[in-house]
Amino acid sequence: MTKMRFIATLDDKEHDIVVEDHGADDGYYTMTLDGQPYEVDAQLMKSQIVSMLIDHKSYDVDVERVSKEPLDGRLAVRVRGRVIRFEML
Repeated sequence: MTKMRFIATLDDKEHDIVVEDHGADDGYYTMTLDGQPYEVDAQLMKSQIVSMLIDHKSYDVDVERVSKEPLDGRLAVRVRGRVIRFEML
């Protein structure tokens, strides 16, 4: 099992994110956002959109890096027609 921890900044507020895979390369994860756990099934589609089931709800997610710089953590995420911009630290 692999555990990764991130800090995301959205609207000047930091959010703690922990992602744990379940030991297989199958797209199943547990993601904890600010202490709240979510079961996630994420599959990358040929179109580069990520199809996600989060707690049994379906989402198509498009993630774009804001900058080409490898250490720049700014992202734009489109979910259900809404774009959310944040920074991963």
